[in-house]
Amino acid sequence: MAKRLDRELRAGVEKFRGEIMNEIEFLEDEVVAIGVGLPLMDTRRFQKIGSMVYQSVSLDGTIHIQSQIELENFDEVRDGAGFMLSYLSRLIRLLEEAYPGVLTSVRIELPLKKQSIWQVVEINDSNPPPE
Repeated sequence: MAKRLDRELRAGVEKFRGEIMNEIEFLEDEVVAIGVGLPLMDTRRFQKIGSMVYQSVSLDGTIHIQSQIELENFDEVRDGAGFMLSYLSRLIRLLEEAYPGVLTSVRIELPLKKQSIWQVVEINDSNPPPE
């Protein structure tokens, strides 16, 4: 009984620690964004939208994207994607201004133009989304 209680207590503490670390990381991101001049509300919107999208990178450098976004909300998704691209563009520019040369260390194994995610498909009434 004592061992089980000890395991459950350790598991609970580890879960709580993980949640605290996630919150600290979230706050660190906000501090950096504010520090380079991005509005706090834009940063929070970016993080909210980004929490619905997951990416991973294969050993060959291929980027894989998965999302929890429903296709029925396409207009909302398109607007969110446009906002995120704008936010990233501003962030990159402001980071380079605040910390010249910091982005030179960023390396992408497989160039973005060779990634399948780079291929943009416009969806409209005459061109329905692929199933």
